[in-house]
Amino acid sequence: MQFNKTMTETTNKLRAVFLTALMIGSVFAAGIAFTGGAAAASTNGGSISPAAVDEGTTNTHTVTLEATGVNTSGNGNQVFAVALPDALDTSSAGVTNTAVNAGNVTFGSNNVNSTTNVVTVTLQDSGGVNSETVNVTFDIETVAAPSDVDGTVTAQAEFAVDANADQDYSDANDSAFTDFQQLTIYDTDAPSADRTFSSGSQLADSLVYSGQTVTVDVDGENLNRGDDVVLRQSTGSGSSTPAQTLTVSDSLYVTFDTSSLETSDYFLSGGDLNRSTTEFEIVEQSISAEFGAGSVVNDGTTVDLSVASDLRNDYDATVTVPGFAKADFAQAFSGISEGDVEQNDDGEYFITVSDIEATSPHTLNFDGVAAGNYTFEVDVTDTTATDTATIEVTQAQDAEATFVTGTVEQQRGDIATFNVSLTSANTANITIGSDSAGYVADLTVTDNNGDGYVEFKANTYTMGANRGDMQGNDAYYVADDSGDTVAVNDESTLPAPITTGTYQTTVRASGVSNAQDIGQLYLRQGSINSQNIWTAPGTVAQADVIADGPLTQDDTIASGDYAVHEFSASGIYGAIDAYNGSTVEQKFINASEDGAVSLSIQQTAATVGQNREAKVINVSTALQQGNATVALDAANDTFYVVSDVDMLPYDDGRSLETGDAYNATFTVTSATQLVSEDQSVSAEYSVVEETTELTYEGDQIEIANADGQTISGTTTLADGTQVTIRVQSQQTPGEGFIKSAKQLTVEDGQFSGTMNFSDTAVDSTFTVSVTEVATGGELVTGVSGMIVESTGTDTTEQTTEQTTEQTTEQTTEQTTEQTTEQTTEQTTEQTTEDTGGNGGDDTTEDDGSSGGGVPGFGVGIALVAVLGAALLALRE
Repeated sequence: MQFNKTMTETTNKLRAVFLTALMIGSVFAAGIAFTGGAAAASTNGGSISPAAVDEGTTNTHTVTLEATGVNTSGNGNQVFAVALPDALDTSSAGVTNTAVNAGNVTFGSNNVNSTTNVVTVTLQDSGGVNSETVNVTFDIETVAAPSDVDGTVTAQAEFAVDANADQDYSDANDSAFTDFQQLTIYDTDAPSADRTFSSGSQLADSLVYSGQTVTVDVDGENLNRGDDVVLRQSTGSGSSTPAQTLTVSDSLYVTFDTSSLETSDYFLSGGDLNRSTTEFEIVEQSISAEFGAGSVVNDGTTVDLSVASDLRNDYDATVTVPGFAKADFAQAFSGISEGDVEQNDDGEYFITVSDIEATSPHTLNFDGVAAGNYTFEVDVTDTTATDTATIEVTQAQDAEATFVTGTVEQQRGDIATFNVSLTSANTANITIGSDSAGYVADLTVTDNNGDGYVEFKANTYTMGANRGDMQGNDAYYVADDSGDTVAVNDESTLPAPITTGTYQTTVRASGVSNAQDIGQLYLRQGSINSQNIWTAPGTVAQADVIADGPLTQDDTIASGDYAVHEFSASGIYGAIDAYNGSTVEQKFINASEDGAVSLSIQQTAATVGQNREAKVINVSTALQQGNATVALDAANDTFYVVSDVDMLPYDDGRSLETGDAYNATFTVTSATQLVSEDQSVSAEYSVVEETTELTYEGDQIEIANADGQTISGTTTLADGTQVTIRVQSQQTPGEGFIKSAKQLTVEDGQFSGTMNFSDTAVDSTFTVSVTEVATGGELVTGVSGMIVESTGTDTTEQTTEQTTEQTTEQTTEQTTEQTTEQTTEQTTEQTTEDTGGNGGDDTTEDDGSSGGGVPGFGVGIALVAVLGAALLALRE
């Protein structure tokens, strides 16, 4: 006997089973034996409690049965039988707690047939009457409901009486199986929904997305099946309005659809559900779908499709592409087969992508997809969120490979750069040289990063090499960060570096038979040209000297600054790079130790002390210790060696002394086989003490109490060094002051700063200091100065004009004595007034004279006086 789905299925199947049971009833039940005159028994109903149970539960059912017309007068037996629906499991069931409520009978044996689910109890006569009503009660323990039913199901339990206990329920006095109690098994699974919450409290403070269906478990919330729960929309802190009326399902859930609801705060009301325990928010999800490029070639080139949502990370989405066939989806999306593709009501194909954002970006391959414009419609499966992304699929061209630069020129011994352009291909075959040239290399390049180009290097020093630990296949390589590759398939072996000359180059896309482009590699002879000495401030990080400077060409290096050797040379960079080493410095050291190149720095004979040997700097140790660095600029045929002159190590343990001069010689040796005899370039530099001085006359600095006053100085520090001039008052009739000119840059060994002293008092004394900006070290300290009065006019101009004008007039009219007297008096008076007691400093500065004359009596006045005397003599 099976349960039927509520309101949907009938009990036809069960009934068929029990009709069969009726036909063979003698197999399933024992009867009650009657004595004397027989009366016909009749079932009068009964009950089973509980009549409704949850799936997956084990229960004890109390059964009450009543029959009329039972003959209890003899010493026979009767059997009451209950047929339970066959969906219930009675394999562990048993009968207990028997009781007679009415009738002259007593309980005898009982039986549970777990195959047929028929439970029988035998009643023994107890001196009753021929026709009597019998009512009994008993429990059926350990009856298991099925663990998983598909929706709530119901079925009838049946009751029959075997009046003579002959196991046949069809005798005249028997009562056949008759429905007497409907039994229900509830499906307790949560209803299908986009979001399931195990309780109202779990729903509280949640974000629910527009378009989702939501189901909430309300078991334990003081609600019964069929009760109403109201979904209310919050309209304020203490107000709300009904949005939907929900019904508690048989599984004790309430379910609602948010598609028609506004974005707002909501809560459930009913039973123990209220605003404080269930309030949540409905929001609208938005997504963005975007391709990494506007177009893609249908030749296997890939493109990324990115999908993202600001409010949500974990969600599924469908991707619909009008114009796509099932095969196109399977081609474009990795892991998708044609069987995964579905079709909507509009006849368009789509796929469902689980957790679409977590696996974003999605790399799509349109190889073989028909050229055209395609719109990818991305729709979240459980919300209203949607977006589109458009991609143009273009037809692939024929595979082609060409040289970006047809002729590659380089010096023999340097590193040449080749660049190959690939169209509709990611690999190409390249040939460099020919049999007639005595060198051939067969290469394969692969464009792994998909940019359509492969740039690779050729070290012309190691091409074809089979010398010591140098092998030819080390000659060809790509930059570490390119992702591309170059492989040497075959290469000629050379006993020496490849010679100068022209070598033909060809390239073809892999799979193409003939060369698609022809070029050439032209190798010239390198040269060692010159060496220049530069200097840079010691405050710059040594590694940044070449890149950031500042650099000044100067062969006089101040102690504490850098000496920078600039070498103009070509045809050596491949040779240096061929040596092992993780840094340029280590490669340079190894090349030097192998005798390929050398850099010697030795004290000049002119600065070697009497009976002393010249100092020799250990360049390799300096490079290892980091007190010297090498920077290669092969593109400009230049390299640099930067050294901290104070920190260089010497072979004999001696140290630098200011005044030393050194000769630096770089040599490329014939051991490289790049030159037939050693080639060298040399340059000298000297090291001087760091000195910094302020420029002024007399015993102290005099500054006018005016704006725009300048203090200058000189230094042996490298140009580009930055200094700060600081002026601090010592004794002043006014308020004390501190003036600064900051971050002044040394140029041509000089620096100057302009400050405003208009707010200082005349006769104030001060001291001047100079500090290096980078280190804060004091270069100049304690230089004294005084504030003098500002004239506010141009003394030179006034003195010259007034002296000339007055002297000329008076010389014409008066005697030599008068001329001399008046000229002297007026000149002295006028000059003193105009200069404001400045001691003639302004006049001297403007005139450009040395200031060594008598104050107030210049050369011009003397000449006028002599002229006046001569005229007076002529008159006499």
